Amino acid sequence: MSKKKVRKPKKKNNQRKKNHPPKKQVEIETVEEIILEDPITHERTNVSELIRNDDGITTSIHDLQVIYDAYSRPDSPIRDEKKAFKILKRLADLGDMRACGVYGGTLLENGQEKAALPYIKKAAAANDFSGLFNYGLYYYNHKKYQKAFDYFCKVSDLGNDEDAAFNAFIIAQNNLEDSKNAQKWFNQAAKLGSEDAKKDLWYFNLKQPFDHRDEQVALQALKDDLASSDQKTTRELFYELAYTYVVTEMSEHQFFEMLSKLKDDIDDVIYAKAECYAFGIGTKPDAQKAKDYYEKEAYDRLGQMYCKYVDLNDPLSAFMKRGKNNKACAYFAGKMLYNGTYGKRDVDLAVKYLKKSQSVTYPRTISALAHIYFYDEKYEDVDLGLEILEDYDHYRLYGRDIENLKDLYSLYHYGLGVDVDEEKALSFTQYLGFYRL
Repeated sequence: MSKKKVRKPKKKNNQRKKNHPPKKQVEIETVEEIILEDPITHERTNVSELIRNDDGITTSIHDLQVIYDAYSRPDSPIRDEKKAFKILKRLADLGDMRACGVYGGTLLENGQEKAALPYIKKAAAANDFSGLFNYGLYYYNHKKYQKAFDYFCKVSDLGNDEDAAFNAFIIAQNNLEDSKNAQKWFNQAAKLGSEDAKKDLWYFNLKQPFDHRDEQVALQALKDDLASSDQKTTRELFYELAYTYVVTEMSEHQFFEMLSKLKDDIDDVIYAKAECYAFGIGTKPDAQKAKDYYEKEAYDRLGQMYCKYVDLNDPLSAFMKRGKNNKACAYFAGKMLYNGTYGKRDVDLAVKYLKKSQSVTYPRTISALAHIYFYDEKYEDVDLGLEILEDYDHYRLYGRDIENLKDLYSLYHYGLGVDVDEEKALSFTQYLGFYRL
């Protein structure tokens, strides 16, 4: 998928703002009498009587607000957009600031800019949200982007308005080339509930940030994506999780906790869960669960060997015994010994078994040994670790060896025994599964 694109600023729906108190169900007592809740006092009001007594020149702003509400409400039995618009104009001409903002915005949307501007200016001067928002649109239409940006920022700050924040982001990104403010207002729009921003929050804070990587925001976005898993496919969610695990300091426990929320409907998830249970990565080891997951992903050779030789009552002893002449079993024994999966860690014995396990038939045997050369205090030899991985690129294409990708990313990101090279560090993320953002 190519880099995600931003759009033009949104126009505000000029109906009542959605954060106003919810309306009660209408009550119709007779054909003639319609009782609605007063939008200002929230008391029951006979709207029919107000309409009958309206002679067209009523100057009571309150009464006109009630009538306008009755004509404009979606659940009103007398909803009539044309009549609502006429009442809105009368309210605006009487100086109701909210009406000025909404009426001016409607005229602006209909292309009547000259007629709209006096109303919008008046409402904006009174800090009315609709007036400020529509003044921002007015300036945007006239390509005065800095002024438009300032107005949208003000609206968002005053009223926690998600659309205004999103518009500020778009202008900062597309028209002002201000990546710092683009990221700030994009994140603010997501925080305020913008679905447009929320769905790409992880992407624009970690994978392809506008200005800087914000791991805290990205991690929360990932959690939110997992919580609303119906919005993205399992493959998309696993990619986000795997990428986050590789390029941040996410712990193994956090990784497994999030992994466990994913459906078992793709091989990458199934294999990752099998590894976690087999070696106690982020969770307690569970040989039975590991076997169950390896059996679901039957074409993995190492997984097949696990299922064939595991002793569910004493996995480590079984793999150590068979590992003397079986490379797959030597791998499981060595990695369990290094991780301390079943008892105390024994690095020396782990190295012994992992050296026996080296085989291109089982590529992960190679990366498991390299890990020790990268990070173990006693055996640390970065050059040797990189040397044994020289022919490993072919196997990374399978996209399954997340631990190895995290090792290499960290090596070049932090400069552990090599020169810091962020471009090279990030290059290893291209191997994360078959799904590409």
